Amino acid sequence: MKKFNTNQQQQAVMKQTLKKRKSISALMALSLATIITLFAASDSFGVPSSEEMLVDDPSYKLELIAEVVEELEKDDFEFGFETTEYIKIFDAQNKLIKVVTLKADEVVENSEVKKLIYTSEYLTSYGNTSIYRLVQ
Repeated sequence: MKKFNTNQQQQAVMKQTLKKRKSISALMALSLATIITLFAASDSFGVPSSEEMLVDDPSYKLELIAEVVEELEKDDFEFGFETTEYIKIFDAQNKLIKVVTLKADEVVENSEVKKLIYTSEYLTSYGNTSIYRLVQ
C-alpha cells in the first residue's frame, strides 16, 4: 500500500469538506427558492374578490371616469377669493398718473385709460400689478 504524506491527506480532507459545504449551500438555496415560490404561488392563486374583478373590467373603469366627469361638471370650483389686478401708469418723470383696478375678469372699458395704456411702454409686472410708463 501506498502511504500518503500528510500534505496529500490534508488536501483530500479539504476537498471533501469543500464539496460537502457546496452541496449544503446548494441544497439550502434550492430550499429557499422553493419556499419563496410556494408563498408567491399561494398569493397569486387565491380566489379574487369581486372588487378586484371590477377594477380590471374596462367598462367599470369607463363608468368611474364618467361619474367623475359628471361630478366635476356639476361643481363650480370657487375658492372664495377674487383676483384683483392693478395697472399703474407713470409719466416720463416717473410720476404716478393713473391706477386702474380690475376685479376678476374685468377689462379696461374707459377710452381715456385705454389710450393711456396704448401710448405707454410696458415696463414690468409683479404679483397682480402691471406697470406702464408714458412714451414721449
